[in-house]
Amino acid sequence: MTPRPAPSPALIDRIMVVMEAAFDPAYGEAWNRRQVTDALTLSSTHALVVDADGAPIPDVGDGDEGPAPAGFVLTRYVLDEEELLLIAVIPDARRRGVGAALLEHLFAAARTRGVTRIFLEMRRG
Repeated sequence: MTPRPAPSPALIDRIMVVMEAAFDPAYGEAWNRRQVTDALTLSSTHALVVDADGAPIPDVGDGDEGPAPAGFVLTRYVLDEEELLLIAVIPDARRRGVGAALLEHLFAAARTRGVTRIFLEMRRG
């Protein structure tokens, strides 16, 4: 895997806003800022952040306020397979199509990378 420049702090900030709101700390499933940043320095890992309407929020770098983040997806791909590592939607935006929009954007982006299969591992319970 080829390293790439660190993702912008604005992108990480948006992901962390959703991460902190979406994951119950009692379960310990949320990633910390360092884990997200480290994952996104790998060329095979991608992030997509969307607003409350499900529209992608582009990572244009520091200083960009932009719309408030409502959800994100983190993925990793190898050859023609992609693994959905994390998907999250803030509680206030749930049941409004944000998760479905994230998946549709993921599927479209994965197709452009030549992906033919997407995996999601689930734990029992």
